[in-house]
Amino acid sequence: MLKDTRIVFIGAGAMGDAMISGRLSRKLLTPDQIVAVDPHEEVTAWLHEKYDVDITTDNVAACEGANIVVLSVKPHVLPQVFSELASIIPDDAPVISIVAGAKINSVTEGLQHQSVVRSMPNTPAQIGAGITVWTESEAVAARQHQ
Repeated sequence: MLKDTRIVFIGAGAMGDAMISGRLSRKLLTPDQIVAVDPHEEVTAWLHEKYDVDITTDNVAACEGANIVVLSVKPHVLPQVFSELASIIPDDAPVISIVAGAKINSVTEGLQHQSVVRSMPNTPAQIGAGITVWTESEAVAARQHQ
């Protein structure tokens, strides 16, 4: 179902790594469908070596052509991400935010993007033993629930 999907992870720290690992280990995605973005080149280089995913330090370039964007940055980094990505994310690409304390309203306003899912996964999700609670903005389409 995600065959032609390009997922961008903005923030590739512990939670980004856990989500990437979980998707790849369950063969839900292939490495060429994933772009990991982090300002620390050593983090992205390590993820590329570990998973063979595409990497970059450029949030804007990564989001071009994205089908899904996952925000997995620390809360204090969010204003910078908003300033870089406001109105950049394709309209039909839902944004999944796992940013602690970031309300849907803040993300939709900050990104100037209406299709936002707020999610709270935990690291055991990497091995299929975790849970994820989520809620969405009204703009998320039923077809995006897959």
